[in-house]
Amino acid sequence: MFIFIVLFLIIPTILLLLARQSFFIEKIFSLVAVISVFTFGSITMSAVYQILDNQTVFMTSIHAVFLEPFFLVSGGYLLFFLAYRLLDDLLRW
Repeated sequence: MFIFIVLFLIIPTILLLLARQSFFIEKIFSLVAVISVFTFGSITMSAVYQILDNQTVFMTSIHAVFLEPFFLVSGGYLLFFLAYRLLDDLLRW
């Protein structure tokens, strides 16, 4: 658990330092975030639609989406990107 807390502090700080070096890198981070939002949303919508279409039990079937690697990667990137943007906003007075 400790390693997750440390990574949650270090990775957004690295993103912030890289983004401050170049405007292009900042835009790349934002582009990857947009792609991640679409990926995350598409996988979520697809899973909900499939459950409703098959008329299965929602609460037990929806957890299969957590096994999707693209869902996990895009959600993880969005977590770090959000922390980076909040840190950037906090330090930009």
